[in-house]
Amino acid sequence: MVFKCAVPDIWTVEPAIFFMGNKYHPCAVLVPLDDDVGKEIIRHVVDMGVAIAGFCKTANIGLEKVVCNVLANPNIRWIVVAGHENPGHKSGKAIIMLSRYGVDPQTRRIMCGKEPCKDIPTGYLPNIPLYAIERFRRQVKVIDILIDGKEVTEENVLELTCMAVYGTIQEPRNMIKMKIKGIEYRLFDPGAFDSKPFKVTITDKESVIESVGEDHIFIRAYSINEIEKELKKAIKNNFRRNILIIYGRASNMVESSKIEIVNEDNYIMVIERYEDNITLRIVFTRGINVDYLINFIRKIVEDYGNVFIIMNIPFIIDS
Repeated sequence: MVFKCAVPDIWTVEPAIFFMGNKYHPCAVLVPLDDDVGKEIIRHVVDMGVAIAGFCKTANIGLEKVVCNVLANPNIRWIVVAGHENPGHKSGKAIIMLSRYGVDPQTRRIMCGKEPCKDIPTGYLPNIPLYAIERFRRQVKVIDILIDGKEVTEENVLELTCMAVYGTIQEPRNMIKMKIKGIEYRLFDPGAFDSKPFKVTITDKESVIESVGEDHIFIRAYSINEIEKELKKAIKNNFRRNILIIYGRASNMVESSKIEIVNEDNYIMVIERYEDNITLRIVFTRGINVDYLINFIRKIVEDYGNVFIIMNIPFIIDS
């Protein structure tokens, strides 16, 4: 029998969209796109008892959460990446390239050979330490079963995925060889990578762009200065539309004691008062510039104190 590491029943350390199974299973399954094919894959592999299976839509925060959660369970030695690629974020390719080539130590961008991956726009991991990334690369092997329309199709992706998952639970003497896209995998359970969980969480608590696309940007921040910095960076890179900003920390979200609605010329604000703080939900009805927004947030903080703000902005214009 192979060695297994004792881990808690709830062993994940970062919240995400996933389904947990047998914590001693050596395989995790990652699906980039939550379409019908992806949901069918998740359903089958969870029934097979994989350690964890879920969707990873983004190549930065989403992938960092995958790294943190996999490291928290040393029994996981394989990751099967299956289904359709996410066409915008390329999160499937991101984890495959991360496993093969790592990141640039200065920029933290995911590498494709000797150069950063140019077709993965948000493929960088700034919020976890380099030693954790290298530990992840040593702990797990990634199996590429992304649909390519040639060797892997919508018709056979589920069968190939289930075959790979089945192979990972074999004793070393019963190793199964499986060749996909020109790469041969020797599938078996090598046992736990370490005798205790390796716990690391996302360390950057100031700000982070969680998602960027041609038509949207999502910024989570704990500092007004960091919001300004990230917005100016977005403008420089021509990301201006459909901006969601989350600022501050939410309360325990017990029942609110009072709700007010403020309707102004260029925004609508819903004020919810909780025991620990005030939550403000603000929708701007027209484009605004960065200076206006930063002054607006500062005024809110002065007026209301401990706040949690959720802002939707249709368009950011130059200051």
